Amino acid sequence: MLKFSKTLIFILVSTCLTAVFYIMLILFFSWNQLNIQLNVLTPFSLLITIGLAIYVTRILNISNEKTRIEKNLIIEYLKNFKKDLFKSIRSINDTAEIEYYTVSSKLKILRTEINLILKFTEKYKFSNNIDRFDKIDTRIRDIKDLFTDEADVINNKIVLKAEQKDKANGLINEIELQIFELIIEINRK
Repeated sequence: MLKFSKTLIFILVSTCLTAVFYIMLILFFSWNQLNIQLNVLTPFSLLITIGLAIYVTRILNISNEKTRIEKNLIIEYLKNFKKDLFKSIRSINDTAEIEYYTVSSKLKILRTEINLILKFTEKYKFSNNIDRFDKIDTRIRDIKDLFTDEADVINNKIVLKAEQKDKANGLINEIELQIFELIIEINRK
């Protein structure tokens, strides 16, 4: 819809500019032949055309600026999500023993954040690729399973093995790739 309206506005502005050029051409040739008859409506229509061209240009700039601001906000949310994800996983990896509920709640918060960002991108129609969000959500769920189900739990504390930490880092890299591709997709819309 937005691309259609931009095209329509471009056609209208082009038509108006062509009309202005045509009027100026007629005026130029009529003055060169010493026929100084000036229609009263010609300057008035010229002013209206110029005013409309300026008005349409301003409206387009305001619309583009609003869209850019919304895109930047969603991209900033994605970047903050990525930072939170790295910080959470790093804190889990660096701790020798961590409580089961702490791990579970941190990863649940991250899944809630990515689903919130998904709702924003759907609402503002910046991404039609829900699969990317599903992949991110699935990878976070895989990390949760890796840290909670596959880890050794002793007295409600999780003890991670080096293999699990390496596997989690690999999943983080996949999430980072999906976020990067999502940011590129949002910028292209």
